Amino acid sequence: MTAQAVLPADATRTARWRAQPWDVPWGAVLGFGAALALADWFWVVALGGAVGSIQRVEAPFARWLGGSLVLLPLFGLAVLVALSVARRRYGAVVRRARTVMATGLMVVAGASVVGMGTLVASAAFDYRLQVAQLDEMSTMGTRRCVDQCLEAQQQATLTLHLRAALLGCLLLVVTNLLLVAWLVAVRGGRLSLERAAPAAAERSWRAELQRVLVAALVGASAVQVAFAAEHLTGLVTTTLLLVLVVAGAELVCAGLPPGRTAWVATAMLAGGLVALVVGAHVAGRPLGVPGSGPGGVGLAEVSAVLLAAAALATAVVLIRGPRWLGERPASAYARRLGLVAVVAVTALGLAGSGLAALDLGGLGGSGGSPGHSQPAH
Repeated sequence: MTAQAVLPADATRTARWRAQPWDVPWGAVLGFGAALALADWFWVVALGGAVGSIQRVEAPFARWLGGSLVLLPLFGLAVLVALSVARRRYGAVVRRARTVMATGLMVVAGASVVGMGTLVASAAFDYRLQVAQLDEMSTMGTRRCVDQCLEAQQQATLTLHLRAALLGCLLLVVTNLLLVAWLVAVRGGRLSLERAAPAAAERSWRAELQRVLVAALVGASAVQVAFAAEHLTGLVTTTLLLVLVVAGAELVCAGLPPGRTAWVATAMLAGGLVALVVGAHVAGRPLGVPGSGPGGVGLAEVSAVLLAAAALATAVVLIRGPRWLGERPASAYARRLGLVAVVAVTALGLAGSGLAALDLGGLGGSGGSPGHSQPAH
């Protein structure tokens, strides 16, 4: 008789984990992501209307719908990670009560993190606008409010926003729990995480990294063009012209054939963009826009820097990476995760560019001055 090796229970679970694929259907990701984005951003808009700045309470329905569209890729990214882990751990069909509950809680946790982040960011922006208004109103009228009186008003405003944020976080978690439970019930109490269509042919890690690199370059270029277009109403500054030139160069690099020359050019260009943004902040005029102080940081700038940093890191990996990058097949999960992340950052950058056609949900504006930045002169 031939003796058979008996694997420990931990080794068996590890082997089963590695054998399961990561790929999940887009329908489930978009369905859960859209519902959670609409529900969570509703509470952000509602709380902003109750305790937020008066400058951001106009057209609440348009702000809710537009903001939900902007945040959909970010919520989709959270749902994609949660469902992929569930597929890897529990298989293509999740039907047992314990595994369905665990999967639902993972989705709720991911969406709640995104929702709380947007809630806190919106509250911080409202607080900054209200503090600026308090400073302007302190010297108006016959009875002036300065020193301790002004500090007391600022403290009361901060306390109000902290309490609203805590209440909002609680509402987000409860809403996400009820919404995910309802969506699972609609699906018959089980989750099918198996793709109906056959998966695409596997590509090497190098090919997948090249696709992410191109997506990051196109996304960064789109954000820069949208931001510059909003400020090209007066005399054009040198920095804004440089932003447009860099955006055009990024598109050129994205269209170059994959190879060392294209990767080196991309790395130099992405590094130059990061240096440009940092240098503009050090000079006290972020991206050449007057009226923004040295500490002002907007969504467009942050998104452009993140996309440029991702392009830089990807280009360096392609240049200096090991040989197996061109030989080993990459997982579909890694490809989808990278592309969805790039789309999410690009959407946030476009929303924060200040361009009226893209400023969905009142997400625009820079941290340097209330409201949108003034046109460049």
